Amino acid sequence: MARSVSVRIARDTSLPLYQQIADQLAHQINSGEIAPETRLPAIRLLADELQVNTATVVRAYQELKQAGLAVSRTGSGTYVVGSISVQQNEEKHLPLTLLDQGQVEIPAGAINFASATPDSDVLPVGIVQRLINKVIERDGGDAFAYEDSRGYPPLREAVAVTLKQIGIEASTDSIQVISGAQQGIDIVAKSLIDHGDTVLVEEPTYPGALAAFRSRGAHILSVPLQNDGPDLDVLEQTLHTSQPQFFYLMSAFQNPTGIVYSRDKKEKLLQLAARFGLTILEDDYLRELTFNEVDLTPLAAIAPTEVPILYLKSFSKVLLPGLRLAFLVVPPAVSKEVLTAKHASDIFTSGLFQRVFELLIREGIWEEQLAKVRDLYRERYLALSAALHQHLPETISFDLPAGGLNFWLRLPGKKDAFELYKEALQEGVVIAPGSAFSCTGGLSPYFRLTYASCSPEEIERGVTLLATAVRRLLGESPKPDYMPFV
Repeated sequence: MARSVSVRIARDTSLPLYQQIADQLAHQINSGEIAPETRLPAIRLLADELQVNTATVVRAYQELKQAGLAVSRTGSGTYVVGSISVQQNEEKHLPLTLLDQGQVEIPAGAINFASATPDSDVLPVGIVQRLINKVIERDGGDAFAYEDSRGYPPLREAVAVTLKQIGIEASTDSIQVISGAQQGIDIVAKSLIDHGDTVLVEEPTYPGALAAFRSRGAHILSVPLQNDGPDLDVLEQTLHTSQPQFFYLMSAFQNPTGIVYSRDKKEKLLQLAARFGLTILEDDYLRELTFNEVDLTPLAAIAPTEVPILYLKSFSKVLLPGLRLAFLVVPPAVSKEVLTAKHASDIFTSGLFQRVFELLIREGIWEEQLAKVRDLYRERYLALSAALHQHLPETISFDLPAGGLNFWLRLPGKKDAFELYKEALQEGVVIAPGSAFSCTGGLSPYFRLTYASCSPEEIERGVTLLATAVRRLLGESPKPDYMPFV
């Protein structure tokens, strides 16, 4: 018999209803108030009791399963697991919190290694202002009128030309303009996922994608990443036992790891996709920020015709994130569904900003500005690399990424990076713990550092402070300073 539970819903808070339910149930499970092997209330029964939609309870139960606190038993219901082996920290929410969705509180004066938002000082504000005026003078009221839901035609033409330069042959009709990469992921989720469908992701992966897939009630399976891309043995085994709607991946400067897929791994992945009829959603968001020689050929450029690839490209991420402009190259088989989902989301992306961005591309301003930003970020990239090697204990391991904005580091043994997150906060440094990027939400020894919004001076100071937090967590003594006798 299912146990009744005590859950109180607060409707005057920003915390989602499903998260409130999941957090309270998790607390009761961890405290022993709800015993192991207890059957949780039926979804409809709990929804009626709390006066919420059944989908809200479904998602709350999914969060418990992702956290390893509950399991589903076919034809019987949802049960608390037999034992809770992982220590839980009551200060933490379950996996899907603001931190996990890419939003983190940055205390005043703190050094921000957590957010990949570019420094506002590097944004070409003056150029954009000039182009906005130029568009208004040229187009008048048309710049503010309703736009084609697929996007401003001249912009789609310019994007097609740009994509051809990296090997992607895309017709203007196949290009869908979207309001940022996150909307692109959400639109694909709405187009291809029904409740209960399976989706594949990399482990670890971008938390915004996990949020979008969970919102559709997807069953998420993860494929571990190796140094050159996904573990293809695990992927093949998974494809033998499931029929995923698609595989969401980042082949260039993967977030959060910075991994770049090798050419061999890309080709073998595409062979598997062709063999099993696997659709791929390729998220390409930082290919422009490369600092070392590396093959960044997109999967979409080398895929055989029988492998459907939705190619998601954000051109504005590095220079103009506030424009919220990105592009989807959509296979004909799903173009109608994608267009319907786009229209339902926001009808169209800002016509004014589309026209501005078209001028940025046509007039060559985009490449000029990108070269300047690449030089600036290269300086920060080298500063972070040098500071990490100089200040962090040798027990902290990481591979130098070939580009992007992120460094992916590992604590020794089974140390939990969320504990380092808290220690670093005491030093005035904000990092992103690996659990925020995990499909399962379990403890992780990994953490991500990004240098997008830090000057070289801030990077040096921040890593010095982070080293103090690391040594305190590991129980190590600080490195002594040596000075010559004079």
